[in-house]
Amino acid sequence: MALDCDSIHSAGFDRRIVLDDAFFNEAFGLQDDDGDGILHIAIIQKDTECVLNMIEQFPIANIIDMQNKLYQTPLHLAVATNQPGIVKSLVGACANVGSCDKNGDTPLHVACKYGYMECVKEFLHPRSSLAERKNMSARNFEGLTCLHIASTNNHVTIVETLLEAGVDINLTEGKTGRTILHNACISGNVIMVRLLIRNKDCNFDALAYDSLTPFDLACVRNHDEISMILAAIGAQHGTDVIESRYK
Repeated sequence: MALDCDSIHSAGFDRRIVLDDAFFNEAFGLQDDDGDGILHIAIIQKDTECVLNMIEQFPIANIIDMQNKLYQTPLHLAVATNQPGIVKSLVGACANVGSCDKNGDTPLHVACKYGYMECVKEFLHPRSSLAERKNMSARNFEGLTCLHIASTNNHVTIVETLLEAGVDINLTEGKTGRTILHNACISGNVIMVRLLIRNKDCNFDALAYDSLTPFDLACVRNHDEISMILAAIGAQHGTDVIESRYK
């Protein structure tokens, strides 16, 4: 009887597909109604043995990087289900770390959104290629980098880890031109502000597209403690920054 990916999904992952070459060859390339292939399904069902076997035996790009109808690759799903061991194996098998889902999110964006530190680390390993490291600065369709997503979701430890890995602290949002310090001042996140201004590369007078600095935003939002912290280090209002540039 011919294999059908939908029946495989509904009945539970058939481990024979991975453990038997004949079954695998028949199921190769099949996708269900959601666009999930056999590797997607095994990851969703957290069948670690089958996933690792599949990656080891068949490290083929059009399976490893197959996208479902939400444009999610197996790597996206491994991150979304918080399986760092699978993430490590996929990255090691040269899965495309820069592949984007329907929101323009890479797998690293997803890890930063949910605060999955162990998954994040697999994208920052010293073995990472230059292309993978450039991926750390990629923006999604909302113009947000992984750093912005981690900071917006208050994942302080992930922000620290990204900065230690060399991500530019002054990266700006594509739509607003705001840095993560701008956003911390908007939300009133004192802990994040203190973390960021300790970084020697932090531009605390950065101008967003509306010509506002982090200090401006802290004052406008009446975040007095942050305003005092920034004033103490000599932070300026946007008008002063602009004026000084034209003197």
